[in-house]
Amino acid sequence: MIIYIFLCRRVRNRWGFAIANVMSGIFLVALVCIPADKVWLKILFSVCGIFFSTASFDTNYVYTSELFPTVMRNAALGSGSTVARIGALLAPFVHQLVMKFIFHLDNTMMSSIFNEI
Repeated sequence: MIIYIFLCRRVRNRWGFAIANVMSGIFLVALVCIPADKVWLKILFSVCGIFFSTASFDTNYVYTSELFPTVMRNAALGSGSTVARIGALLAPFVHQLVMKFIFHLDNTMMSSIFNEI
């Protein structure tokens, strides 16, 4: 996380946010291509994907507060946080619904899709 903080200071928060989103997507989609016998590699890719996803979520709060003027900042952060919490609350139900109708997708692919939403 310390390295990511220095990266955001160097390239600014907009690019840091974009880099974190892209890297999270790359690691989580590449997780599907790793063979099942390489457990350590699957763990490494999933931890890296979760790290970049968390970094993207944290950078979103910082970047949003820089983006809006002071008068609108509280409403923007509050509504954004509310929508994010509702999405996190609905994600398991949507996952179950999709897995019921689309049988050929495994859990790793579905988690990478829902992570980027």
